[in-house]
This record gives sequence, structure tokens and C-alpha cells, in this order.
Amino acid sequence: LNEIYEKINIKNNEDIIKINKDLEPHISLYRTIYKKNDEVIINKTIKKICKKYKINKFNIEGIGIFPNKNKFNLHFIVAYNKNMNKIHQEVWKELNGKIETIEKDHYHPSSFVPHITIPIVKQSNNKTLLLKIQNELLNYDIRSIKLSAEYLSHLTGNLNTPKVYYKSKFS
Repeated sequence: LNEIYEKINIKNNEDIIKINKDLEPHISLYRTIYKKNDEVIINKTIKKICKKYKINKFNIEGIGIFPNKNKFNLHFIVAYNKNMNKIHQEVWKELNGKIETIEKDHYHPSSFVPHITIPIVKQSNNKTLLLKIQNELLNYDIRSIKLSAEYLSHLTGNLNTPKVYYKSKFS
């Protein structure tokens, strides 16, 4: 995906999609506000789940848009994957009630739509830019892209200061 992002940036003569080694394309399974004292619980959960599951392979099904207050989020829609669904449910079983969650309505297993957010640099009044990127993505056969989730990570998706706090590789 980062190769596609780079091609779109080059074609537009500017970085309109953020590319950073600490901001790898990812599927968010649980959202919380970072608190240092939650790290032990999160890291233990990640390690436990990674020992239980193997690397997860999946496909992209399409491109979607989520409205989010005064802006929109562009994302890849991820095909249903039974193993990923189990991992997601286990993350929630282990963390829910132990650490704070935000956007519970969107990330809870009962309502979750697996997706990979496309990190658009300019977020304010981004409708025109979003449609431009979406149009560029239509030039690619995204359904033929095969991806694998090799790690379960605790990270921040902040575009300006992305950071991976902890990650563990699936067995």
C-alpha cells in the first residue's frame, strides 16, 4: 500500500498521503487514549494473542468513506476474515473494562467494520482531496492486493508523530 501511496504523492507533486515507518497501514481493533500505566495490560494481551494466532492473510474488497464530524476518512474495506474476527473479539475480551475505550460504538465487535484508514495529510475541508485520492486509487486493481497482518501492535496513528509503543509477531 505504501508503494501505491508513494506513486499518488509523486503524481501530485506533494505528500498528500502520509508515509512513515511508524505509521504502517493497519487495522485498528481497539481505540483508547494513551496512558503509560495501561501498557502492562496491553502488552500482556498482545503477547498472549500473538502466541495463539498465526500470521493473518486477507484481501481488500474496495474503497469506502466514513463521515467524521466536519471531515471524511477514506479507507480500504477489508474482506471478512474469520481469524481476524476471532483476534478482534479476543482483544476486546481482554481489554474491555480494564482500560478506557474511545469510539466504542465503531470498534466494538458487534458493530466493527474492518478497514485500513488511508492517512491523508490535509484533514480540514478534505472532501476535494479525498475524492482526488479515491479517483487515483481506482486506477489500481486493489482487489488483487494480498495483505498479511504479521504483528499485533499498540500504536498511535497520529500523522504528525506516529509511534509504535509495542508490537509482537504472530506465531
